Amino acid sequence: MMLLLLLCASSVLAAEDGVLSYYNFDSGRGDNLTDLVGGHHGVIEGAAWQRTAAGHGLQFDGRDDHVSLGSDPAFSFTGSFSVELWVRHTDVDGWQDYVGNYTGGKRGFVIAQNDGYLYFHQGGLEPYIVETEVVLQPGVWYHICAVYDRQGGAMRVYVDGAQLAAETVKGIPEPSTDVPLYLGRYRDGRERFKGIMEELRIWRRALSEAQVMARYGEHAGAFKPDTVDIAPVPLPKDVLMGMALEGLQVTGDEFAAVTTGARFTLTKGVICCRQRIPSERETARIVLPQSAGPFALGERTDFACRMDSDSLELRIHGDSLLILKTKRPQALTFQGLFEPEYHAQHRGKHLFIDELGGLGVYPVRAAAPSTPDFKALPWALTRELRAGDEVWVSIFPPRPCNHARGFESLAHEGLADRALWYPSDELIEATARYCKVLAIHSYIFPGGEKPPWRIPRFYPVDIDKWHEVRRKVQERGMKVIPYFSPFYYKGSLALVEGGPQRTYFDEVRDAIEVLKADGVYFDGVSMDFRKSYAITRKTRQMLGDDRILYVHCSTDPLGSPGIYCPFIDSYADYILRGEAGRGTLDRDRFLRWVVSSYNIGNAVGIWCYYGSTGASGYRNVVPTPEDIDAALRLHARLWRQGMSWQRADAGRLQDFDREYYSKLERLRVAHERAAD
Repeated sequence: MMLLLLLCASSVLAAEDGVLSYYNFDSGRGDNLTDLVGGHHGVIEGAAWQRTAAGHGLQFDGRDDHVSLGSDPAFSFTGSFSVELWVRHTDVDGWQDYVGNYTGGKRGFVIAQNDGYLYFHQGGLEPYIVETEVVLQPGVWYHICAVYDRQGGAMRVYVDGAQLAAETVKGIPEPSTDVPLYLGRYRDGRERFKGIMEELRIWRRALSEAQVMARYGEHAGAFKPDTVDIAPVPLPKDVLMGMALEGLQVTGDEFAAVTTGARFTLTKGVICCRQRIPSERETARIVLPQSAGPFALGERTDFACRMDSDSLELRIHGDSLLILKTKRPQALTFQGLFEPEYHAQHRGKHLFIDELGGLGVYPVRAAAPSTPDFKALPWALTRELRAGDEVWVSIFPPRPCNHARGFESLAHEGLADRALWYPSDELIEATARYCKVLAIHSYIFPGGEKPPWRIPRFYPVDIDKWHEVRRKVQERGMKVIPYFSPFYYKGSLALVEGGPQRTYFDEVRDAIEVLKADGVYFDGVSMDFRKSYAITRKTRQMLGDDRILYVHCSTDPLGSPGIYCPFIDSYADYILRGEAGRGTLDRDRFLRWVVSSYNIGNAVGIWCYYGSTGASGYRNVVPTPEDIDAALRLHARLWRQGMSWQRADAGRLQDFDREYYSKLERLRVAHERAAD
């Protein structure tokens, strides 16, 4: 009788909802995952049953666990379809696939995440990918739904019932007919999910937003109880690059906090934000709800402080960062008191800059695009926030400009040919005439010599060769820094070192102690700006202020080449931008507002020339005289790529050396005279 009722219920569900398959995971035992509707039962490989608030789920270990649902033609979609599931991550490091039969841009679909971003790929469409802003955190249950609407020509991604990303698409889905539909892995065994999966449904139709919200609501009470975790995050302590909390007074409804680069004062429900570098001015105001105060001082360090009220937590950091975390739903209004010469936005995050500095507003949860009316001051940006939302506000520059560093040039060497992993003695000699820093690319490490560039250990394939080259570079008065990308590191990014599990920061320690490097080169950090901030600060703390941190971030951590985080950039000595192109910007605006960090993060901004010459694609050519002049005029710098330029643009390297470095020297002399 129970079986008959189950079959009847399944038939009704399939008929009414267009459900192709429904897995409620409630058996809680065995090696099969039962499809209550379509009979597409899954084979469990390694994943373990786990009790959840809604019944049972499957725990995936991120190493070799997965479920195969088979390669039934029913999963080869050419029309509209929707997929929903509940997930809770153990961590969100790197690529992790939830469900898909994707074959890499050509056929099939996949729903996945990378560093907290959600991705929905469908082969055959143009564009074939839609991605969200960073939304995922470890230890939190999320309802995820991906929808392809053929009639509407759209791909959409929802989290907890809310649409967070959408793309208008053309074409017809190209189905995958021979790759099984997997849970928890990519087709070739990579991109393993690490966490718990529950309540998976697959439809033959496109769900509307109201229907997705209803699906979310069915189990939200179990997975998302009506409480908000407001446990305080430990405050950072170290004063790095001279950025500190220099003064603080808190008296009930008012406070005054002074950092190296800014002054924050609360009076009558309004936080006034004033720059202190390069000169003092009122930059912005934040209008709080009437119920926001009074505030009580919590923890304080030399770098940061925390203040709490019944409705809001405030943290102020020495890098002129103000973090607001809501304890109940409320609206915050951000007012600008200057006319920006540059404004960029991406998924609700905004960057406003003029020649003296500016303001960045970074809500953690994505928001719809909006542009303030800049015709009158103050212009305003209002955000409706849920309980538990965070908004990071950056007043910049956070620290003074290190002008001397701007005249210490950098070279970047190494090619994929094993014989060219390291620069030759002749190239080292030539580089030392012009540069103070030499970066060596990823090829020297196992995994760093070929796609997908994932490196399990930052220990050179030939350690003797590394030390031989290192000594030659250092003997000629240069600092040598190896490729050390957190983004492409295959291990743990936990912010600890010396524990039972090796982490990225054990690698950083070994870079200093074993490799005897003078710093490290980040080729990307994370697509979660909060994680990028923590990793960058931790690395700077380990390096100290004297070693070099050289950071390449053309699109990370915000997923767009035009917007970035000055409060992260300020921990770098050199920032490299431009690999992802200029977007819609002309050369000069791109150089001043994207590449140059002058009066923004105040790192040395280096133009990644090959990716943004103005021509399409990568162009490994020597910068033109006109581009050299533009870069120097707009406070940007150029790197030296001797190996690439000798191979791709023979004969021009000497022209570049003669022109660029002579002009840079004249600029240095003029700067010193002006300073006197």
